Amino acid sequence: MSSSSSSPDTLKEASLLIQKLADADPLTPRWVEIVEIISPLAKFVQEEREAKTLPQSPVVMSLLRHKKVYLLVHMFETYRNVVKDEKLRQTRVKKMVDDGNKDILSTMKTFEMDSHTILNHALKFLMVQQRINFNTVLSMYAGMLEDCLQPKQRSKEVLAAGADFTCFAVLKSLLRTVVHLGEFEESRMTSPIKKTKLVPLIIKTLHSRMKVSRAFAAAAGVMFLDTIMDSDDFTTEPDEFIDDELKPMLIEVQVYIATPLYKLGMLKRKPRHLAKWATRYKMETESKDIDEELAKAIVDQLQLTAKMKTGDSKKPTQNQLKYSTKKRTNIIF
Repeated sequence: MSSSSSSPDTLKEASLLIQKLADADPLTPRWVEIVEIISPLAKFVQEEREAKTLPQSPVVMSLLRHKKVYLLVHMFETYRNVVKDEKLRQTRVKKMVDDGNKDILSTMKTFEMDSHTILNHALKFLMVQQRINFNTVLSMYAGMLEDCLQPKQRSKEVLAAGADFTCFAVLKSLLRTVVHLGEFEESRMTSPIKKTKLVPLIIKTLHSRMKVSRAFAAAAGVMFLDTIMDSDDFTTEPDEFIDDELKPMLIEVQVYIATPLYKLGMLKRKPRHLAKWATRYKMETESKDIDEELAKAIVDQLQLTAKMKTGDSKKPTQNQLKYSTKKRTNIIF
């Protein structure tokens, strides 16, 4: 939905929804009502994904004008804090179910996916306007990645949807926007990246989830790393983000994830900057032979999850249903 295809009725509907968008205590009846407002807004924003300028994205422009973007950031942080508190989360979920809201878990997943569909597009325009608060935004995504690194059962309980995919997709998108802008004060983004330890968190998340990597999530994470390591675009050296403990992990991310993703055609370009630094670090550390069994298992998993993208097919595949990623794939593609 560009400015040329946006009907007055659509814009009027979006405007009414935006005016109703308000903060609400997570996992309460009022919060469910707000999620029902966020979901159609996410669809409108998704239809504007090809917009190159803010006037071509009237729904996002209205969200920005009414200061609803950082409201969504605040809502998600509040939500994360509630669901991380096991006792509080279970109490509220049980009350919602007892009160007749049997779909509360589905609503949680919808909130997580749809709020970030909106943020992915809106934050890029905030960046173009030089109005983005990187400390606030990057801290939120760093917190989500910390959730991913919790023990397996605990991480499943914290966020209902794929937090790794969501983080990688939005962060990659923001970083690529910086590159395309050309003129941008680098330290405005790299300083909070260092402060939040975002690069180590991405490397650790990719590494810890190698055996269960979904191709879309892994591809977004790899492209973030490849972009931040591009010395043509950033003067900050990777050594400023990556310590000795992380170097072996980065090498394995390159060998077991980045290389197969490129061969599978899941990356738009070869991650040569990541490869260059992984090779350099390999010369500095004790060399390890490739675990062929592990490599095959990861490739099989990547191939399986790569099939979730079905092009123009409207019917979700069994893999899409299994991993619940049909909507999330649209964040990147």
